[in-house]
Amino acid sequence: MCEVLGFDCDGYEIEEFRVLRFPFSADIDNWEEEVNVDPRFYCIVKRNNGESVLVSIYDDYHSRYIRRYENISFDDKIPMLIKDVALASNLEVAYSGLNKSEWFYDRNREVLKREIEEKLIVKQLTKIKK
Repeated sequence: MCEVLGFDCDGYEIEEFRVLRFPFSADIDNWEEEVNVDPRFYCIVKRNNGESVLVSIYDDYHSRYIRRYENISFDDKIPMLIKDVALASNLEVAYSGLNKSEWFYDRNREVLKREIEEKLIVKQLTKIKK
């Protein structure tokens, strides 16, 4: 059994890299009609210092709808969001669309962790400069 890092809106345990989404967004058939629903996927990642953070993943999946939802220009890169892990309680665990099995982040996890650390270092340095 893996370490539980949080709980979703239904009280389900969340392990590291478990995919999360906005509640009931799996039932959306037409994202064009759902302009007020966060289209991003998230997961919890445990940082090098032991702190857990909630991060957006698969930002290339619903990019058109993410841009619309967050008012991001088509010329700009969609930024990875890093949030407080407590916000996971506003999301629900996601299941694989094909076989309804548990869905975990399936891309390079070490690269994701490096990106998180780099973004947080830059954020910290920016705070120090102010």
